[in-house]
Amino acid sequence: MSFEHIKVENLTAVLEDVLKFLKHQSDLKSSSVTFQEFVNYWFEAYAKLAVKPSTQKRYKEFLKHALKSIGSKKLSEIKPVDIQKIYVSLAGKVSNCTILKLHRLLHEVFKHAQMWEYINDNPVKKVIPPSPEKKLFDVWDVETAKRFLEVIRNETIYYPVLLALHTGMRAGEIVSLKWCDVNFETRIISVVKTERSKGLKMVDLKTKTSKRAVYMNDVLYDELKNLYEITKPKPDDFVCPRLPTGKLTVNYLSKRFKKLVKRYNFPIIRFHDLRHTFATLMLQLGVNTKIVAEILGHSDIKLTADTYSHVLPTMQENAMKEFVKLWK
Repeated sequence: MSFEHIKVENLTAVLEDVLKFLKHQSDLKSSSVTFQEFVNYWFEAYAKLAVKPSTQKRYKEFLKHALKSIGSKKLSEIKPVDIQKIYVSLAGKVSNCTILKLHRLLHEVFKHAQMWEYINDNPVKKVIPPSPEKKLFDVWDVETAKRFLEVIRNETIYYPVLLALHTGMRAGEIVSLKWCDVNFETRIISVVKTERSKGLKMVDLKTKTSKRAVYMNDVLYDELKNLYEITKPKPDDFVCPRLPTGKLTVNYLSKRFKKLVKRYNFPIIRFHDLRHTFATLMLQLGVNTKIVAEILGHSDIKLTADTYSHVLPTMQENAMKEFVKLWK
């Protein structure tokens, strides 16, 4: 068949028919894909390339709930009510926080399904997730923190505890801190790395706000300067002294801290609560919430305000008492 004898309008009609046929075949293919099949493809095409193996494993754990409920259902037939029913079935069995994490993951999966034109709309957008429970934590007052530092002066976790109480750094950031990150001239600690895979490796922090500069106050400056002069370390050496095994991990800090707190009969808190202690003390001193958020490496000031909302009413009360003095 020679195309030169076909009129232009006829050729256009033929091409339109071919395109319709191809689109129809594509639609049939997409519409027949189940949620389970798409999730499998999503892991291969996206998750394995974009996130760490540990994160992939966590994703699979979260998706078990959804796969059990809608795994065999065609992707194109899944409605918002199907997603909502999953959340309802999980209520009371798992925490609201877990359901919220599942919600965010499902939103990501269906977002890719929409981007890759398997579906027209993301059904998760029309689903209302539960509100997360308010996280409760305990903190020490400054006198308790001082006493604890005194009694653990010769312990391996002394400097990690000191850093946590005076900078609010996370445990992973503390065990990853090297002397090249400490500038005694500017009195700045550069927080750039954290522990991953249970101490097996140190990696760069993910976000711009996580990577931050923290100012050393006089107490911390004197302590670290003294340690530096005694040990005479190389720039690539870790700040916190290692264990005889050569390692100092977050897991070790957590267990050792818990043991010492019980041994010396201190109020029970976790190592991570030292970070909360730092933030609470700063806020109680009247330090601007935005500044505290920057020191902690929070991505959003709202996170800081929500986390320490129990402190803010007292701060406001004290501020108002000072403010009213201006009018008397």
